[in-house]
Amino acid sequence: MPSISEMINNVFPLSAGTLEKFTSILEPQQFAKGDLLVKEGKRSGKEFIITKGICRSFVLSPSGKEISLSFFLEEQAISPSFIRTNNEISILNVQALTDVEVFCFSRENLMSLMASKVDMRQWGNTVLQRELMLKIEKELSQASMTVQERLIAFRQRYGALENLIAHTHIASYLGITTISLSRLRKRLAGQ
Repeated sequence: MPSISEMINNVFPLSAGTLEKFTSILEPQQFAKGDLLVKEGKRSGKEFIITKGICRSFVLSPSGKEISLSFFLEEQAISPSFIRTNNEISILNVQALTDVEVFCFSRENLMSLMASKVDMRQWGNTVLQRELMLKIEKELSQASMTVQERLIAFRQRYGALENLIAHTHIASYLGITTISLSRLRKRLAGQ
């Protein structure tokens, strides 16, 4: 597994000085499977880089059904807090789907580094651009692809994730029922 410095530089390479300042604000934290890293309706000013495990973001429908929005894998930053908050209050949940290890840091520390270091600003912008591209791709797939095409695209994006997490989370992400997902998986397996 790459070091945290390698994970950071895989997003966008930082100068040695900026990397040192960034890693100095990181705090390791662990979450058990099922724990919420971020809870809807609660204050949220932390940022996260996953070093081990899988997380998802989700919201609750008016009927209380969980709707998966995104999945976050090892070596990825979770959506920046300003995307997932309104007036610093979280508008969604982020849940550990496996035992998870992260490095967390405050939004204020990140903003301060971004204000003083051009390469840190570019790093933050790269994380933001990736997140926005994923959201656009998901919206386009929901609007223009069949369910089968959406599952194939999910498999291409997330690889073996389908075998590592509950299918209820995948079905809600794809906008279908778990039964429909099971039938679709069987159909694709028979092709």
